[in-house]
Amino acid sequence: MLDRALAAELDVVVWGRRETGRRNARLLERTSVDFSAPHAVRDDLRDADAIVWCLGVAQAQVTPAQYEEIAFGYTMAVAREVAAHRPSLRFVFLSGGGADSTEKSRVRFARTKGRTENALFAMLSDFYCARP
Repeated sequence: MLDRALAAELDVVVWGRRETGRRNARLLERTSVDFSAPHAVRDDLRDADAIVWCLGVAQAQVTPAQYEEIAFGYTMAVAREVAAHRPSLRFVFLSGGGADSTEKSRVRFARTKGRTENALFAMLSDFYCARP
């Protein structure tokens, strides 16, 4: 995804836990963003053509509440910023194989990823989801 966006000469902001290892003048990477204050990302959105959202955590590494906040809360906080300030911005969400769009799975990961996908589809006009 990222390689194709850069090859198409799009400006891309990537927020994630670690850098992608790619170097490109059109790529802006953020690895330490306070997603509890999503207005902090507004400047990054100003000139971007797309966001590739890769932030996440393994559910076994955190409490259930922390997992919900990271996997759903942070994602939706940034999506609300996009919807309010850059509604035509392309938002690419790296979800996960096994995500359950019915939101009925007994597995927290599947249920939360499905709920996040559903909420993003409803909120954003240019939304793409990848399930690796």
